[in-house]
Amino acid sequence: MGTSGSLTQTKRTISRIGEQLAMLTMSISCYSSKIWFCSLISRRNSGGTGAGASS
Repeated sequence: MGTSGSLTQTKRTISRIGEQLAMLTMSISCYSSKIWFCSLISRRNSGGTGAGASS
């Protein structure tokens, strides 16, 4: 009886850790893609306009 209870608790903890890891991975990938997107836009803006190309 006690073992099954602890097993359920362990499963719950593992699933919670899994959720945290998934959220962390998503936020990191979103953050890195945002950085890439911003650099892409800024590069395009500076290249497209003659004035900002020097910067």
